[in-house]
Amino acid sequence: GLPSAPPLKKNYVRLVLEDGKEIARSYPPRNDTAQRFQWQLAQHAGKRGHVEVVDGVTDIDGFAWLAVGRFEPAAISAPAQPVANADAVRAQTFRLVGHYKLRSLVPDLIDAAESPSGDASTRLAATEALSALEPVQAVSPLTAILANASLPTATRETAAEQLGRIDNPAAQAALVAQLKSAPESVAVLIAAGLASHHDSAEALLKEIREGRASAALLREPTVADRLKSSGVKNVDQQLQELIANLSPTDDRVTKLIAERRAGYLAGHFDAEAGRAVFAKSICASCHRIGEVGKTIGPALDGIGNRGLDRLLEDSLDPSRNVDVAFRTWLIETDGGQVLSGFQLREEAGTLVFNNEKGDEQRVPLEEVVSRRQSALSPMPSNVIEQIPEKDYYSLLAYLLSLKGK
Repeated sequence: GLPSAPPLKKNYVRLVLEDGKEIARSYPPRNDTAQRFQWQLAQHAGKRGHVEVVDGVTDIDGFAWLAVGRFEPAAISAPAQPVANADAVRAQTFRLVGHYKLRSLVPDLIDAAESPSGDASTRLAATEALSALEPVQAVSPLTAILANASLPTATRETAAEQLGRIDNPAAQAALVAQLKSAPESVAVLIAAGLASHHDSAEALLKEIREGRASAALLREPTVADRLKSSGVKNVDQQLQELIANLSPTDDRVTKLIAERRAGYLAGHFDAEAGRAVFAKSICASCHRIGEVGKTIGPALDGIGNRGLDRLLEDSLDPSRNVDVAFRTWLIETDGGQVLSGFQLREEAGTLVFNNEKGDEQRVPLEEVVSRRQSALSPMPSNVIEQIPEKDYYSLLAYLLSLKGK
C-alpha cells in the first residue's frame, strides 16, 4: 500500500542486502494509525539482508514516531531486548538533559558523575551536562576521573578537555595539580585548557618555569596559540626563553614508547618477577622503593598512581618530565673545569651538590665562574634499553602495582 498523506522523506523503513544495495523502501503515514505495506521481493529470493528503521529528523523542534512490526513471513529475527547498550542510552539521556537545560535533574547528574563504579562514558556525559548547567558541580567528578591513572588515557583526555572549558578557579587549580604527573597526551590537553584563560595561563608558565611541567608542552601549536591570545605580558619572550634549551624531538623514542606499550598490553607479566628486576637492575642504583635501592633520584613508592603511559614516558624518555629537584646543574670553575650535579645548595661559602653517582661534591663559591640549570634529567636516556624487554615488562607490572594515597 501507499501512505495516505505526503511522506516525511527524512523517515523511512528500508530493506538492504548484504552488499549494501537497497531493494525496498516505505515512508510512514503522517498520523498515528498503523498501516500495512507490501514489498515485492520475488526477484531477490534466497538473498540475505536486513531491515533499517531510519529516524532522520534532526531539527531541535522536530520529532516523529516511527515503529514497525508483524512482519510476514516471519523471516526477521527481532531482538527481545533494546538494541542499544544501556550505558550508551543513559549517556545520551544525560546529554539531552544538558542540551534542554533540565535543571531539576541536576541531582541525578551529580549522582551519575560521582559514581566510581559507573561506566566512564556515562560519567563523562553526566559531567558534560553538569558543565552546561552547574559548572562548579562538575569540577570534583572530573578531577577524580582525570587523576585516576587506571582509566584509559582517552577517558582522562576527555576529562581534561571538559575541565579546561570551565572558567572557574577550582577547575584551573585541579588542572594545575594534575599537570605534573599526567602522561603527555593528557598533559597537552591540560595545558591547552590552562592556556585559554589569563590567570591560569600565567599559572601554566609558572609551572613550566619552576620545573613542575615540561617545556615541551609549549611546542604544541594549540597551547602556544592560546597562550599568545591570553593577554599574558611578554608571552612571546617567555615562550622563546622556556623552549630555548629543549632537545630536538626524537621520533625514535616516540616509536619505542608505542612499541613497548603494545608489547606490555599484549601479555601478562609477573609483578613479583618485576620486584627482582628492580632490585638487581641499574634502577636500584639511583631509586629507592621501601628499603631497596638508593636515594640519588626520586623515591618510587606509590609510582603506580601515574599509570602505564606516564611510566613509559618517564622510563624511556626521562628528560621529557623532569622533577625540578633532580634537574642537572652545570658548574664551571675558574680553572676551566665543568662539573655536573643536582640538588644544588650553598653552605658557608661553598657550593654543594650531588654528582651522578650520588656522591656529595663541594666547590668554594669564589672558584665558581657560572652555574646553569639544564632541562635534562641525570638519568641516561637509554638506561632502560639495557634491561631485556621481557624483564622491562615485568618491571612495569611491579611499578604499576605500587599504589599510594
